[in-house]
Amino acid sequence: MPEIPDLTIYAEAIARRFGGRRLERLRALRLTVARGRGVPPYVIFHATTLRELARTKPSTLDELRHVYGVG
Repeated sequence: MPEIPDLTIYAEAIARRFGGRRLERLRALRLTVARGRGVPPYVIFHATTLRELARTKPSTLDELRHVYGVG
């Protein structure tokens, strides 16, 4: 039976292609906010949401509302 690939690896590669630096900055910001609130980073935003934010670069609240995991 063939092994099922780990899709996280592909998702990370795509995220790097479409905003790797942005993604790293978003992760750092998420960690800062999480530490300030005393919660795990995924409580602030899931990794999928960060990748979507890096990829779509919303510039208005309306655009932000349409990002998976935000609104």
